[in-house]
Amino acid sequence: MRDKIIRINWNKALSLEDAIESDLSNTQGLYYISRVFGSKETSLYLGIATQHNTIRNRLKSHNWLNQYRGRIYVRLGHIIYPKNPDASIIDHAESAILYEQGDVFFENTSKTKSYSYTDLYRIENEGDIFELKPRIRMHDHEEYASETEKMWNHPASLLYRWRNDPNPVRTSGKGHPDGKKLEIRKIAEEDREEYLRERFGLKD
Repeated sequence: MRDKIIRINWNKALSLEDAIESDLSNTQGLYYISRVFGSKETSLYLGIATQHNTIRNRLKSHNWLNQYRGRIYVRLGHIIYPKNPDASIIDHAESAILYEQGDVFFENTSKTKSYSYTDLYRIENEGDIFELKPRIRMHDHEEYASETEKMWNHPASLLYRWRNDPNPVRTSGKGHPDGKKLEIRKIAEEDREEYLRERFGLKD
């Protein structure tokens, strides 16, 4: 199943003041706020600006940042794929990141427990990503996998494909019931079914 991709380039962290003054903030996109206190940097908040708003205006509105001691930094995120992203794409990107990494952004109170979507995306983060995961794939969340994908990953389906695959080395199984990628080892023909039954607890 081919993933739809959103690729985000994150600029090098700027002080809050420099981020507001930067031409790069006078546009739509994502922003990632962190705080440096002493020698420790901590992620605080992930936000977006869409439609008639700008990242600059959003940053100016965050008066709650005044409560923090230390230095506030901002990474500006711009979607480089697909080209000319609309508000929906920007919102998808924020929603997927917060659902996957809500425990990192403790100032975010929405989108951390549920993901509203029309499509499932793979988010690719590059540049100065700090605590962001380089790749977030919403299909890997069992609760959002399609029925087709759930059937594909079912142990019985894996066993069927293993039995009928002429090449047992790294066969086409995408994953196991825990949702993690399965690394297929090379095993002899007579051990195929025994291996899968043992691996997944399948019964005859």
